[in-house]
Amino acid sequence: MGRMGAEDPSTAFRPRLLDLVTFQLMLLMCSASCGGRLFRALFAEVELDSGGAYMDFRVSQPGYVCLNCGAPAFDLGEVPGEMAAEAEADEVPAATDILCPVCETLVRVEADMECPNCGAPLEVG
Repeated sequence: MGRMGAEDPSTAFRPRLLDLVTFQLMLLMCSASCGGRLFRALFAEVELDSGGAYMDFRVSQPGYVCLNCGAPAFDLGEVPGEMAAEAEADEVPAATDILCPVCETLVRVEADMECPNCGAPLEVG
């Protein structure tokens, strides 16, 4: 038993657990559906202090493996962001009015189309 107010020197410079929680919501699932609940980040950088105590981490590239069966694992917490990015990429670009370079007709184009008057290819860019 230690004195009141005295700290263990090995934990004196370690940050509190609440200081370390800086990552976003993650929901890791095994691709083999084995039910494993422990995973290893394959591309993680860990920061230690001079005494070897854990300070912080950073996942440099998402990649996880299930420690129960060794199968790749997926972060289902990234799904909403990926779906939003895919929906944004699938959006129809706004129509633009440009002049046809051949017949100089004002044409409303949405993507790579042809001029309705002369058939020249038009590029939106």
